[in-house]
Amino acid sequence: QGSPLINNTATGTINITALSGSLQGSSGQGTIINAGTIKKTQSTELYGINIPLLNNNGTITVESGMLQIQNQLTEFNDGVYNVSAGSTLQWNSTFTCSGTLSGQLDGNFEWTGTMQVLPGTETTLDFNGPAGVKWLSGNFTGDGTLNNLGILNLESTAIKTIGGQSIFNNAGDFNINSTGELYIGYGTPTFTNTATGNININFDGAIQGASGNGNLINTGIIKKEGSTGNFSIASNITNTSPGKIMAETGLLQLYGSLTGNGILTGNGAVHLGSNIFGSTLSPGGHPGTLTHIGDYNSSPNAILACEIYGSTAGTQYDVLEIQGNANLEGDILLHL
Repeated sequence: QGSPLINNTATGTINITALSGSLQGSSGQGTIINAGTIKKTQSTELYGINIPLLNNNGTITVESGMLQIQNQLTEFNDGVYNVSAGSTLQWNSTFTCSGTLSGQLDGNFEWTGTMQVLPGTETTLDFNGPAGVKWLSGNFTGDGTLNNLGILNLESTAIKTIGGQSIFNNAGDFNINSTGELYIGYGTPTFTNTATGNININFDGAIQGASGNGNLINTGIIKKEGSTGNFSIASNITNTSPGKIMAETGLLQLYGSLTGNGILTGNGAVHLGSNIFGSTLSPGGHPGTLTHIGDYNSSPNAILACEIYGSTAGTQYDVLEIQGNANLEGDILLHL
């Protein structure tokens, strides 16, 4: 009752060993300020922290079971977050982040709510370990900047959103591992895939815009591979060298504008909508065949880069197969 405060200092440890349960508020709610360590051990069941948690460069470790943190006043300001194999740390409800969040992720780190990064502030996800962060549902908003340096997996069929004026910078692996759609919209957000970033499209689905359309800026690699179905991107794409868009399997549909001097390549199929292509198109992969579905139009700035090493189509020389009408302008660059 009231608004009590639990202040876990830098030398303090809160050990959660209960079989199950939660920290709750009643007739008001208390707050945990953590600069030390919160550790869940022993029990394989769920334990919830349902009152505000202000993690101020503290450590949160889950060695067994699930620790669920859910309160809309929760803040993660810097700190270390460790999850052992077979265990789960889940962020739920609305939470605000700032600074650098790091740690070792051998188990599940689940993002299921709304992450806020406030205007003029920046948050960096810098986790090690094979599991990465699992974005299961919810939003990134707040009009600040979120940087991903490690593994971020989009899982589940739920919609995820990057909204407002928020900026998402990916310098790690952004893996689309489910059919749940990603919306870059509800304002004019920006998704930048940097030169070290990889957007790996492993499932059918879509990147959509809504109530405004965000921008996707690529100087890294966007690769569709592993799925033989369709994936569409409605966001406006600026693909700038050394950026590559690789359609290796199935059909990659680009419905938004496509600008920049980067490369479009692959052995799958693409559909460029109403775009007049004006950068480098390099069919196949040493060599191979890239199929364009529908009419294809290129501008005088376009370059068709092909390899010719023999007389067999698709294996000794590149093929651009256009299933529609072709209006070809620009240059042809041959590698012999």
